Parts: sequence; C-alpha cells; structure tokens
Amino acid sequence: MSRVVVVIGSGPGAAPAAVQLAERGYRVVLLERGQFFNPADSKINSFEYELHTPTWVDKAAEWAGEKPIQRAYGVGGSTLYYQGISQLPSENIIEKWGLRFQEFSESSKLVTDFIGVAGINGTSHGLNRNSVFLKRAASELGWDCGVAQVSMLADLSRNRPNCNYCGQCVFGCSRGDKGSVDNTWIPRLMKSANATVITGAKAKKLLLSSDESAVRSVVYEIAGEMKTIDCDAVVVGAGAIETPNLLNLSKNSTSGKGVGNKNIGRYLTDSLQINRVIFLADGAGAHAGLPIDVMVKEFEHEGILLCQGRNLGGITGPVSFAKFAALHSGPVDFRDWMREKYSKVSVIAAFVESDPSRNATLNFEDKTYKVEVSSLVEERLRKAQAKLYLWAQSANAETLSYTRADAATASGAMFRGTCRMGVEPTSSVVLPDGRLHGMSNLVICDASVIPPGLIAHPSLTLQVLGWLNGGKLADRLAA
Repeated sequence: MSRVVVVIGSGPGAAPAAVQLAERGYRVVLLERGQFFNPADSKINSFEYELHTPTWVDKAAEWAGEKPIQRAYGVGGSTLYYQGISQLPSENIIEKWGLRFQEFSESSKLVTDFIGVAGINGTSHGLNRNSVFLKRAASELGWDCGVAQVSMLADLSRNRPNCNYCGQCVFGCSRGDKGSVDNTWIPRLMKSANATVITGAKAKKLLLSSDESAVRSVVYEIAGEMKTIDCDAVVVGAGAIETPNLLNLSKNSTSGKGVGNKNIGRYLTDSLQINRVIFLADGAGAHAGLPIDVMVKEFEHEGILLCQGRNLGGITGPVSFAKFAALHSGPVDFRDWMREKYSKVSVIAAFVESDPSRNATLNFEDKTYKVEVSSLVEERLRKAQAKLYLWAQSANAETLSYTRADAATASGAMFRGTCRMGVEPTSSVVLPDGRLHGMSNLVICDASVIPPGLIAHPSLTLQVLGWLNGGKLADRLAA
C-alpha cells in the first residue's frame, strides 16, 4: 500500500507540494476548509460588483489588530484574490535564507514555465495609457521602471485565455486567465489517481507518535463531524495565521505544549503600504488595465518597492471611486468631477517590510497580533513618501490624496514569518527544506516560513518553495 501524505490547505505553497507527491506515487489527501471557486460567485459582469464580497474572503474577525486580517478560504487559497504579481527574491536573499540558489533557480523555471508568467516566460502585458505615462515619468527621474511580471496570460496558453484587462482580479477570475492555483496546480493534481481533495474540511489537531517525534494522524472537522486520518507525513500550508495556530492547538501528551518550538507565532512580518492617488491632467484616459501595471525596483536594496495601480488605493471601480469623489471633490456635484477624472486617475504606491522582531507576535490566548515598526522602517517609509512625491511631480500630476509615512499600517493581507525557516532552532521554526525542527515528517509550505528580505508579494516564491520542498519530502519517504 502506498504511503499517505495529508496536505492541509490548497494555497500557493501547499498545492505544488501536493502535485509533487501525487505524481511521485504517494497517496495525497488534501484538506481544504473552503470550497471550489464557482465562476458564478464572481459578480464582475454586474454594475454593482464592488458591493459583492467574494464568498472565499474572510476578515478573520476573531483576531484583533490595527487592521482586519484578510484570508481566503477556498481551493486556491490566497491566490483567489491576489493580483498575480510574480516576484522572486534576489540571489543574496535566497542564500541568506539557507537555500541553494542553483536549486531554487531550477525549480523557479519549472514553476514559471508551468503557471505562465507574463514577462518571465511569456510576452509582457501591454500597459494602459496612464501606465505608459507614469513609466515615462519614472524613467525621466533616472529610475529603472518596468512592466510588472504577473501570472496572468498575455497570450493564449494551455487552453487558458489571455487576460482581458478588466482589472478586477480581487473579485475572482471567472474567465480563468489568472494564474491562480485553482486554474493551474489544482487541475493538474486532480488528474492524478493518487490525489483526493476534500473541501469543507477544517484541520483541528495533529496527533503525534508515542515518542512525539513524528505526526501520525490529522483530526479534521467536516459538516460538524470530527474525523481522523492516519498518515506517513503531513504538509501544512494553511497560512501565516492558521498554521502556527494549528501547531499551538496540537497539544502533546507529555508537556501539554503545542507542536514545535517557542518561536512559533513570533517574527510576524507584513508589507506596510503608503500611496498617492493622483490625477494625470496630461494623461489620455485609460481602461482599468492590470491592478498593478508597472514597478520600480530601483530601490529594493533600500527596502522600498514602488509600483502603480488603482487597486492599491482602494479604487476597484466606479462605486469605490464615487465614494472617493464624495470625500474629495468638495461642495460640488461629484458626478461631473467623476466624469472629468475617472479615466485619468491612478495610484502610485510604496511597500516597505515591517520589522521582523521577536516582539512581533501572534498571541494565541487572546487572539491578537502585533506588527513592529522600528526606527529603520520609519525612515524607509519617509524615503518612500518622498519618492512617491517626486514621481507624481515628474508626471505633472495633481495629488488627490496621500498616505503619510507615519500613518502606514499593516496590510493584513501579506502576513509571513510566523514559522520562519532557518538553520538554527533558536531563531527559526523550520529548516530551509520546510521540515519542522525535531520532526522529520512535518513540512510547512506557506507564507509563515518566509524570513525577512521579501518586501511584498510572496506567492510565486511560495510556489517555488512548495514544489522544491514537496520533492524533497518525496525523496525522504522513498529512502
């Protein structure tokens, strides 16, 4: 009988690992708390689409902090609402994490070739008119500004259509042109006779062997009933909040503590964002385009990533822009204001990584989280604010609103680091291959393992790590 691997979650880290294991001949049982995406769930063809919260979005109301935590419960995980931005860390960062750059690069090529990333292994997307204007303005400042690499197809590929530039990725892609996990890895997984996907299943606890050196069973809840499945290994990819919480809830029989070491839930990191909503008076007007069209990577070595896209300012369509207009147009009929400005409004934004301090934590007792902002991070935010101002000036743009550097808050959507990887158990939770320190058959493949160094957008990095570490787990099981 083939060995059984339980995979918890179906996001960008867990799904590639599941594919690796199933295609290597192991019986994979994937547990997903949510359901399969139904194109009918997406209301983007309705005028009022912005008023319909997608069924997979969860605000994690049980966790309290400066901003609600945005999670996704559904087959595909966070990629159901992500915007397809496909970034990879530099060679220096990869090596710093304890990974071998050559090995990581080989896996990244396999992954990008499979999911299709415009700008990496395919034609870059065409920019809308406002984006062309802003790219030129950045270049005039001497900045290296390029078209964003995104896993939304610019060309037809593998029976998936090319993107139609509606700009509503966060509401679900009913056409299937977005490279989210439900359009890429999951169909591939479902082709394997070795894979079973169980939806509506919430993992509740991991049961350990008698010597507490390995996981032997997973307890999960489905339709109000508790079930247990025995296994030879477990891959946990439930996200930077739910994965450490599951480990904490898995109390063992001798110590009464959760699975793992004292670093679980520590080093919580997020991407802090500030933005400027601008009116391009000299612009030509434009369709929505991709949510994030252009990027300035010139300042990544300073810990600052600049980009452009309306969604970054919360402008997802006419309804949100009408609310914005009502607040900023003054004592006038804002409908005329909207007609003048709607097609010429854009948002330029900056991301800065929060401080990965041991004091940045998840508190499992009272369900609160804390993100740290050090003096170094504050200085980066001030520099980022100055750069956004210069960019707007170069574009001869009118600033309609902006976020002050000292008002930056956690995004609540890109949490990472709570089970971070590293060689030393004194400062990490898992090894670079995803194995929990001291436990050979438990691998974590989600954003919780990401150490410092990735400013924003971890999805492609997670897919590479999931593919790479899923293969290493398969090797160990075969030994």
